[in-house]
Amino acid sequence: VNFQEFEGVDYKSMAQQGDREFIEMMQDSMGKRERTSTVSYNERDAYRGAGASSSKPATEPGQPKRPKVPDMKDYQLFNVQRINELHEAEYQRELKRTKAASRLSEAGQEVPDEKPSPEEIAEKKELEELDAAGFKDWTRNDYSRFIKSAEKNGRDKLNDIAEDLLGTKTLEEVTTYSEAFWRLGPTHIGDWEKVSKKIEEGEKKIAEKSEMATLLTSKVKSAGDNPWDN
Repeated sequence: VNFQEFEGVDYKSMAQQGDREFIEMMQDSMGKRERTSTVSYNERDAYRGAGASSSKPATEPGQPKRPKVPDMKDYQLFNVQRINELHEAEYQRELKRTKAASRLSEAGQEVPDEKPSPEEIAEKKELEELDAAGFKDWTRNDYSRFIKSAEKNGRDKLNDIAEDLLGTKTLEEVTTYSEAFWRLGPTHIGDWEKVSKKIEEGEKKIAEKSEMATLLTSKVKSAGDNPWDN
């Protein structure tokens, strides 16, 4: 007696057929996974892959490393272009000096002590001056508060702006930064048009309020002792 057959239906055969279909489906699935095994579904692996493909080639042994340029924000008003040029010039000189010394060593000759050239001394001094000219102590928060205060009070109300930055910047620091901001902003700050327009619109509102107050005061004076007669 076949206990796996009922009312003429062979359930054993159906189960075996189902097993075969399931095995074939798993094999097909595994085959697909093998074809895509080079794709990483791990987010960290994806970032590693992107970083590896875009990374700069490693410095050759014996060659100088490029100088690390400090992180300079546009609102800190550094002359970024010139600073980068000076750093690159410094690197190229060091690279040339290193290669020359290597050739002399390979030839068995003594490597002389090379003194800095007048040009190198001048560029080093310029780099120090450019570094000092920037406002590296100004944070994003300081800058945002400066813009909001200038919009609220007007660019010339430096005492009021300094009060709004009380605790982080003195009046002298605000005055120095404000002068550099309006002089260098158009060429140094990326969203200068947006920022300057915001301050100008604030100043326009201040002027309109001042004009209304002046008209009201004039109206009151012209009315005499009883302004309500008119």
